[in-house]
Amino acid sequence: MATIPVYGNIAINEDVSVYDTNDTMRMIGRVALGDNVKFSYIQDVIDARMPNASPRLRRLMFEYGVDVLALGFICGKRADRARRAKRRP
Repeated sequence: MATIPVYGNIAINEDVSVYDTNDTMRMIGRVALGDNVKFSYIQDVIDARMPNASPRLRRLMFEYGVDVLALGFICGKRADRARRAKRRP
């Protein structure tokens, strides 16, 4: 697998919380993933996909990975609730 080069700086606006940008991000910002989440798995994926990435890019990718994990958790909970609602008489 080829490594994708990243050119230039990644602009981050530290004054505005990313979790205030839209409804989806507000929802992700309120999720508590719990203690049983293995965050090292996210780091393993980053290491495999981007072995030569800068520390700043690694941090951004880790935060992105955690957000995607939280979104998957939210979608899974919603699907489970929808299944349970169909079973109710």
